[in-house]
Amino acid sequence: MAILQTLLTVASVASLATGYELKATYDASNFFDDSSFRFYNGWDKFTHGLAFYVSKEEATELGLARIEDGKVRLGVDTNQVLTPKEPGEGYGRKSIRLEGVQTFDNGLFIADFDHLPSGCGMWPAL
Repeated sequence: MAILQTLLTVASVASLATGYELKATYDASNFFDDSSFRFYNGWDKFTHGLAFYVSKEEATELGLARIEDGKVRLGVDTNQVLTPKEPGEGYGRKSIRLEGVQTFDNGLFIADFDHLPSGCGMWPAL
C-alpha cells in the first residue's frame, strides 16, 4: 500500500511539473484577424439547413459580426422574413460559420461566453 501511495504522489508531482502552456488566445483584439478564423461563405451544404453563410465583409456590414463593449458579438439575421421553401443553394437565413485557422491535436480548451443560443432548433457548435 505504501508503494502505491508513493507512486500516486510521484505521478501527481510529475503532472504538476509539466503543466500547460498557453498556445492561443482569441478575443476582441484579434478574433476577426485573418490569422484567427475564416468565414465560410455559401449555402449550408453540410447539413442542408436553412442557413446561408455570409462573408466577413457582409457579416460586419449587417452587424452579424462585431466588437461591442470590448467583446466579440456573433449573431444571425433577425430582420429578413423567409418564405417557406425547401433548403437549397442561395436560400436561407443569413448567418455566420467560422472555421479556425490554427488546428490542435489535443489540449485543454477554456472558453468564456456571456451568452450561447439555446432552444429548439439551435445548435451552437464549438
